[in-house]
Amino acid sequence: MDVSILNTAPGALRARRFLLSGLVAMSLIGSALIPSVAAAFTLVRFSASATVDLNPDDIFQGGAALGPGSDQSFSQGTFPLELADFNQPLDLNLPGPIAGNALSTRLFSNFAFALILNGQERSQCLGDGDFAITLETVSPASGLASGQLNGGEIEVTGFDPIFRGALGRGCPQWLFYGFSIDLEMDNAVAAGSYSAVSEVIVERATGGALQSTQINLQVGMPSMTLLYHPDRVEIDLRATAIAALFGATRSCGSDGCLDLGRQVASVSNPNQPVVFDVAGAVPAVTTRQTITLRNAVGARATGCPGNSYSDASYQIVATSGGIQAGSGSITGLVGAPCGLALRAGDLSFDLDLAEAAGSNASATIQVTVTGI
Repeated sequence: MDVSILNTAPGALRARRFLLSGLVAMSLIGSALIPSVAAAFTLVRFSASATVDLNPDDIFQGGAALGPGSDQSFSQGTFPLELADFNQPLDLNLPGPIAGNALSTRLFSNFAFALILNGQERSQCLGDGDFAITLETVSPASGLASGQLNGGEIEVTGFDPIFRGALGRGCPQWLFYGFSIDLEMDNAVAAGSYSAVSEVIVERATGGALQSTQINLQVGMPSMTLLYHPDRVEIDLRATAIAALFGATRSCGSDGCLDLGRQVASVSNPNQPVVFDVAGAVPAVTTRQTITLRNAVGARATGCPGNSYSDASYQIVATSGGIQAGSGSITGLVGAPCGLALRAGDLSFDLDLAEAAGSNASATIQVTVTGI
């Protein structure tokens, strides 16, 4: 018996074949397995366990296969933002459009179990449609659990029998079955083995006969780190943000205005100009301001040492127009638990308005996330 990986994407179908442990040759089909007198069919499994090791490109994300590498990066396009207040972070909400893109795969076996019909059932010429077959995981019930402490689990979202054909002269004596199993991996944390005990339950549609057997399932999860980032962030700096730095409290058309209150001047000589100390009334401001990009970087990973991101950092290079070079840690990612559930982090940079030249400022931000 073999088990395969079947991934279906729009307009495409591809499969990669694996072997089940304990392969049983078709020579098992013979009189040694057929009881001479039986009250009902006999349920035969071809192997006690089904084992498959996944590669990253066996896993689908939102309908598209991942690449083959253990470290992969996904650009999320351009994010237009508007900055109206330096005291408020800018939220890219990068996980928003990704949240629905679960990581999943489909496995299937060609030959997992068979039914051997007794004489009466053969005389009635029973076939696949005369039996109800249920497949389920029973330990744990929700799916496959990691062998590591706090290693997470792989959820089973579909588990269905596949009729492979019949064997027998005239009416069938053998009915052969494989199965397909759909897995969702967003709750996986560790790399390595995930396992569960599954149960095959077969009931004759006319009643009176029910049999079951168990098959151990084992899936090997690869070590990988998936990084999600913007390709470009475009920030429109509004005049109100700059006006607010000076304490502007009301609007003058599209500009900000600062009410300096009542100014009193004494006149000692009508021939001399009256001096108002307006500059002294304007509050001192810091031209260097920090802009925080919230939920700007996302990551998924399995196989992290200690099940946490050992490094999540950024460096600001190639700056112009007042953006300052610098570096820092990605808040929310560094040291956080890893896993295939998407986790997002924040980063910041400084803009010095006194160094602004022209209407544009730009910088390149290099992001590093270490999972495995």
